[in-house]
Amino acid sequence: MHYCVLVFTEKLPTEDEIGKIIEPYREDFDRKDTPVFEWDWYQIGGRYGGNLKLKLDESYNTYSRTTREGTQFISAHLRTFLKGFPKFLQSLRCDDALCYMGARDGFIYCDGAKVSALIDFETTNGFVAIDTDGTAIARETYDRHKEEFIKNENYDAEVSAMKKRNADNFVTIVDIHD
Repeated sequence: MHYCVLVFTEKLPTEDEIGKIIEPYREDFDRKDTPVFEWDWYQIGGRYGGNLKLKLDESYNTYSRTTREGTQFISAHLRTFLKGFPKFLQSLRCDDALCYMGARDGFIYCDGAKVSALIDFETTNGFVAIDTDGTAIARETYDRHKEEFIKNENYDAEVSAMKKRNADNFVTIVDIHD
């Protein structure tokens, strides 16, 4: 199954940093404990790509000759698209791509950005959320000993509180598979 994970960080993370954050939850059948969640594969964005809406303001200059992907926001789609162009064409092609990513309407569909700069983020809850200290909460956890799922009745309230605590931090959408 695929699950949407919200990963909160103090700065915009690289893919390697995301990997280190979720590493403690990698699937391991020799574990004695019941982890909050497990994964055997992950991808930034993935099936949940473009789930975040980053609002553009007056300071966002689409003609700045830099893509800003990786410094102001994360977009796996844009990163893949731009790989096909030489460096000197990437900012020009980025401007073209942003039009298809919502820029004409004052936002960009992306996979990661600063929480306070997102539109309608309160409606994005995912299945798992990981706080800046690495603590994870899940909507449901599978208990291997009892061989059953345990529902977290407080998940929505806990994620809401996590979003408020992290308003000045960043969030990245990660697609995991278990």
